[in-house]
Amino acid sequence: MSSLFDIGKSGLQSYRQSLAVTGQNIANINTDGYKRREANLEEITASQGGITGIANQSGLGVRIEAIRRSFDAYLVDRNRSANSYFEAESSFLNKLKELEDMMLPTDSNLGIVMGRFFNSLQEVAASPGDVAPRTVAIEMGDLMANTFKSTAQVVEDVKKGIFKQADIDISSINTLSNELANINKKLLAASGSSNNSLLDNRDVVINEISKLIEVTTDLDTRGTATVRLGKSQNGPILVSNTTSNRMTVEENLGSLSFSIFSGGKNTPTSQIVNGSLRGLSDAYRMSHTTLGDLDEMAFVFSNTLNAQHKEGLDLKGLKGTNLFISKGFELSQGMANLGTFSAELEILDIQKVIPTNITIRYDSQNEVWNAFDEIGTNLGSGTNSINLSGMRINFSGSPRNGDELFVLPSEGYAKNLEFSLKSGDQIAAAASNLVFSDVKNNSNVELIIEKTTPTQNTLNVIEKVLSNSMSSVGASNFVRNGAIAYIPANSSATEIVSLTQQAQLTFSIPEQELKNASSLKVSIDGGATHIFDISFATNMPGETGSWKDIEEISDFETGLIEYLDANASDSLASIVKEGMISEEIGEKLEKAISDFKVGFKA
Repeated sequence: MSSLFDIGKSGLQSYRQSLAVTGQNIANINTDGYKRREANLEEITASQGGITGIANQSGLGVRIEAIRRSFDAYLVDRNRSANSYFEAESSFLNKLKELEDMMLPTDSNLGIVMGRFFNSLQEVAASPGDVAPRTVAIEMGDLMANTFKSTAQVVEDVKKGIFKQADIDISSINTLSNELANINKKLLAASGSSNNSLLDNRDVVINEISKLIEVTTDLDTRGTATVRLGKSQNGPILVSNTTSNRMTVEENLGSLSFSIFSGGKNTPTSQIVNGSLRGLSDAYRMSHTTLGDLDEMAFVFSNTLNAQHKEGLDLKGLKGTNLFISKGFELSQGMANLGTFSAELEILDIQKVIPTNITIRYDSQNEVWNAFDEIGTNLGSGTNSINLSGMRINFSGSPRNGDELFVLPSEGYAKNLEFSLKSGDQIAAAASNLVFSDVKNNSNVELIIEKTTPTQNTLNVIEKVLSNSMSSVGASNFVRNGAIAYIPANSSATEIVSLTQQAQLTFSIPEQELKNASSLKVSIDGGATHIFDISFATNMPGETGSWKDIEEISDFETGLIEYLDANASDSLASIVKEGMISEEIGEKLEKAISDFKVGFKA
């Protein structure tokens, strides 16, 4: 039977050790990776009794059974998953800010320079004969091309930086995986005894790996960890017992491709779902897309301006040439191609080329090549060649089923852009076409002007055929095609308007109402009101009266004509001048004629 002193001694020793564990916890409160320890106490029981006696039921005291770590595998896994997600978003956001800061400086970004370039062209258009605006436009054209190049270089540098950072992260993962394999080896050598320091180191290493790439972890009874990529628990093994598998990263068609060495070969994996490595992968894809969009913008920008510039004439009267030139049209093969073949790209019309990527895939069953755009729409098919918008691709050799070609029309267009004009007089600011249609036109009227040799001209000048007015009242009708008039050579500008058929209105006035009528008011559907004066002051010179009926109007017209004929003149001015009638009678007669015309037309 143990004495009270022995029992008391065991208690003092056990609680002294428990206090030491508590002190250790307090001392390591800020130690990275340290897990809180707990001292588990257990009773020291007496030995089993003999045949004639029983064991001492009072016990022999207390002792420390084990010092264990406070560890919850579920909570640790959730924490690692959250950290992996945070690192992925944080890594992507940092690279996005870096790209934004480089592409959008305060006063010299692509949009600002483009605005300055177009303003310089406006100055040339305002004063096409001046040398100064043309010189400025040449300098702004060089700046425009250099800004495209510098912007493309910035995005390219960001891409290279992202890939370099991804390669560094892969190296860190391989180093940590090797360290975890060594920790597993030490845990196996511990023969099952608990080693809290090794377990803390194990968790620290796994936590660091999970910041770079999301993993799932399985722990055995000895504490060794099996680590797999991804969060499905079925991903490829990164670490198992004392073995670690190395990872690699490569660039592939605008994205990062990851592989893991397993079974004696590199196996591509898609289990990069979180961690900073996934953020870098997303950022790389974004920067590649941005660079592609920049190349497409440079392609469309230069081709559109080139086409417009070729329509004009420079100071020497020569047709305009290309404002911008560049290199593009990359044609590459798929990495998994098995056939032996070659392809040739032929540009038919650069203005018709659509600057989007095209995938061409061989179908062995039908023995044809099929071209698809970025969303999978079939653009065309062919056996030996495919005709696409503005270009043709010719094939030769022996392809295999599924072999692919990639046509990148605008690849590298921005970084190779150059302004081709060297002097201001090369700017084609004069229009080669003197006749053009308004952009607001919505009809199908066609005006054709042809240059002819000087011959006997039987046409009238255009001002004698068409009225100098945009009013529909004075419009002329034409019922057939053909020439109607000619425009004099010294004309500065002529504007011709095509109008639709105008509505017509016919009305009559009863004779009994005509006698006292002095004015006619017409209003259609509540619109504008038109008033016509149909009164008259004289019937013949020196007489007054009013209309009786329509026959009197006719008699007035006949009498007026006879009167003028009798005096051998065709105008009132000549009659008055010759003294045949007095000036007072001439004025009355002129008013009568005016009133008659207004009333008669109404």
